[in-house]
Amino acid sequence: MKVYIIHGWEGYPEEGWFPWLKKELEKKGFKVEVPRMPNADKPKLDKWLLTLDNLIKEDNSILIGHSLGCRVIMKYLEKNKAFGAVFVAARMDKSFFKELEEFYKKPVNWNNVKNNCKNIIGIYSDNDPYVPIKDSGILKEKLNAKIVIEHNKHHIGGDSGIKQLPSVLKAVMDFVR
Repeated sequence: MKVYIIHGWEGYPEEGWFPWLKKELEKKGFKVEVPRMPNADKPKLDKWLLTLDNLIKEDNSILIGHSLGCRVIMKYLEKNKAFGAVFVAARMDKSFFKELEEFYKKPVNWNNVKNNCKNIIGIYSDNDPYVPIKDSGILKEKLNAKIVIEHNKHHIGGDSGIKQLPSVLKAVMDFVR
């Protein structure tokens, strides 16, 4: 089974917990890709979706997103299938960053996402300055997602100093058990 880890705005493949997770999943026999999304400093939804369309060739893959990477995965899952998705620090409504408005302009077709991906887990921090904890409830309601709350992990990214995130590894392993 193949796993794709999609970074967020201003992110990159070697950021934070991505290298650790890639290594841990490969030890367990997964093939893992962590693509560099185009123009991460000034992302465009169509370019990011095209990157996923060109990259992902399997319906039974597991998609892991961080922050804006979650939103592009949700939009991807409106039209494509996946075995599972892990959303880390997923902003559910509009972004308060003007630069990201186009990612949130059109609402997600929640029914399509649910039909195309049956296994969904959301991981949130209780002190994220960018993603309110209430977004975890929206993800649970809209996608029947299992929710994990991390404590004091801020935005759960490289700028938060998070180098390992065992809850993501556990989520993937729970999918395949």
